[in-house]
Amino acid sequence: MGVNGMSLNQKTSPCPDGWTYFNATKSCYIYKESFQGGWDNGEFTVCHGGSGSNTHLVSIHSAFENNFIATLLPNPAIAIWIGYHSDSGSFGWTDNSIFDYSNFNTDPYPDNLEQCTAYFAIGGNGWMIQPCNINDINGVVCKQPANV
Repeated sequence: MGVNGMSLNQKTSPCPDGWTYFNATKSCYIYKESFQGGWDNGEFTVCHGGSGSNTHLVSIHSAFENNFIATLLPNPAIAIWIGYHSDSGSFGWTDNSIFDYSNFNTDPYPDNLEQCTAYFAIGGNGWMIQPCNINDINGVVCKQPANV
């Protein structure tokens, strides 16, 4: 027996309680639902503010990861905010990772002043640019590096 009754051979999760580990990215993910305040609230209050400085709205870098995100949602009718957005006219991920994959359902760059990205599990886990301040997106998926 090890410390506090735990076996020294017992594996511990590389993620905080309630988060899901995805080995392909060595990252932790969590779905959080039913919040108000649009994209900014999702990034700065729900993800970054509520879980730590290395936590952001999810960045997605492959079809494999994109499909994994759908498995976190309680039902496929849910739309979530993801971390791809326009900041002062140029797009990028909130975690500053490279933009190396996309799955836009429509023209990714309409002529909106505020441009943020929503993920829709229905219809192939596609993305769509939305005004950042709309409140009818159901939740967010947050992502952070795992402790591996």
